[in-house]
Amino acid sequence: MGTLLIFARPHPLGTLHTNPMMSMRKFVACFTFVLVCVAGAMAQSKQAEEADEAFNKGFFYNAIEMYKKAYTTEKKAGEKAVLIFKVVQAYRVLGDGENV
Repeated sequence: MGTLLIFARPHPLGTLHTNPMMSMRKFVACFTFVLVCVAGAMAQSKQAEEADEAFNKGFFYNAIEMYKKAYTTEKKAGEKAVLIFKVVQAYRVLGDGENV
């Protein structure tokens, strides 16, 4: 019988000695970071949500006051612009052109 020679090809990136626990930790850390970023991007203040509910129910004067209050506590310029737009929309629905 002949001798069987097996030649193993080397891995293209060299020898990889990865610790499975370390890989899992990195995955969990990355997943948590992405989750927090997405939640932060989608977050809307509780005041603004309540104002939206009032607007949808037709309580436009209440919604205007709530939007204004939410505006004073909001830090992001983009969200502030959205709140201003919603105040204008409420005034428009009421037909109050002087406050627009």
